[in-house]
Amino acid sequence: MKALERRHLVKSSTASVRQETRRQKAWHLTEDGEKYAHERRKVLGETMILIRDGRGRLIEVPAKEVGGRLDANMELFSILMYAAAEGVLTYGDVRFGPIHRTDRPEPGRLMLLSGAHATYDINPPEPRRVHGRENELELIDNWLDGTNPALVVHGIAGIGKSTLVAHWLTTRRPHEVEYSLCWYPTQPWDTPVGLATSLLHRLNVSVEKDPYHLITSLPQRPGQDFDIDAFRRRLSAFLVDSSTQADRHRPKMREKAGEEGLPRPLIWLFVFDDIHHLDQNGMAMLGALLQIAEKTPLRLILISRTRPTFYDRRDVHIRDKVTEIALDGLTPDEIEDWMTNFDEELTLNASDLHERTAGHPLALELLELYGSPTHPDWRSFLDVEVLEVLPTDERMLLAVLAESDRPVEWGILQRAATWEGPPPERLLLYGLLYETDDGFWMHEAIRDRLLLAGPQTRTKNAELLQRSIEEANE
Repeated sequence: MKALERRHLVKSSTASVRQETRRQKAWHLTEDGEKYAHERRKVLGETMILIRDGRGRLIEVPAKEVGGRLDANMELFSILMYAAAEGVLTYGDVRFGPIHRTDRPEPGRLMLLSGAHATYDINPPEPRRVHGRENELELIDNWLDGTNPALVVHGIAGIGKSTLVAHWLTTRRPHEVEYSLCWYPTQPWDTPVGLATSLLHRLNVSVEKDPYHLITSLPQRPGQDFDIDAFRRRLSAFLVDSSTQADRHRPKMREKAGEEGLPRPLIWLFVFDDIHHLDQNGMAMLGALLQIAEKTPLRLILISRTRPTFYDRRDVHIRDKVTEIALDGLTPDEIEDWMTNFDEELTLNASDLHERTAGHPLALELLELYGSPTHPDWRSFLDVEVLEVLPTDERMLLAVLAESDRPVEWGILQRAATWEGPPPERLLLYGLLYETDDGFWMHEAIRDRLLLAGPQTRTKNAELLQRSIEEANE
């Protein structure tokens, strides 16, 4: 909006909003803005759009003609009510079925599973090139060969979690592993009902083939609660019933030399990407899936920026239910191997780069492209994906430590940042903060970014640190 305002296409004012005590900012088109909008509408109106005619055939027409050709015979309010009742106001995810001119569904009744295929993929995303990570890839191999039902890959933003899993699925075990894949990119608006609907769709459950009444365990009317436990029990029974899984084996096909084709996979492998977006109800749904996976041919790969909380630590270390991989930066040896592919010679060696970037793949990609280990895009990434999502007290702790040119003892740092309790586990886990023989030190890339703060902020943080050091020496 600010960019449009600088071009004098919009102007701002304040307006009263119902049920709000304070006036809110409102934007209005200027005279030039209205002219520009009309010009843009003419240009966009020539964009070709695919729609279906009355016989279900796809036709391509200009966007300006679509409004006159479509006759859904449904009000926008009805569409929103259907979507809200199911809890899936999701981009590209329409689950209330096809829209007809007549014979509209009974009000409040949902047509489940329609359009659920838009929420997941049966193939992993195309991975970027992976450098190193041989130890992590071997850990995933061992997990799949073992009996733990779930694998959790966690690490800070951009460290390569999804890329690692997609690379493993694409290159390490392309044919020999017997599994059917579902890759679900989790979004902030995902709900347990949305997850369950996509699950059932991928498992080939339909109204005609639902012997354990899984569909009826989902909310059928607006405002109805979702009984996750009933869904868990029915889905467990469905997955262990051989009769419901029989169609997962394709017919034996004769190949060359008279050999029979291989049967379809025997394991359901579900990958949930970015599960840190889910709220408490979504995490409860994942907990139910973990229980299902313990007794059925279902395996889970969960990708998150934070360590999930829906399972117990004993599930990792004692009960052998969950395997965790905490992904951190590349090692100096892996960085040095990557640098052999650079077109230009660099003055920095692998050890220097590891110290400056902690081996973060994004920083190294920008270095390969632009020749700078502290490219503005890298600093912007640190701001948006790392610093801005940190709690205020953790960010303050790092900002105070950044003012030192050497490691600081924990007692001094704790007093300077007014921190209560032990060192923050999450910062230690992801390498943003780490302990040395001389005290605590921090991720060099984060330190470089924090040192770009304003002079008043830096002076205040330096004074806090110096005062704490003087108190420790008294």
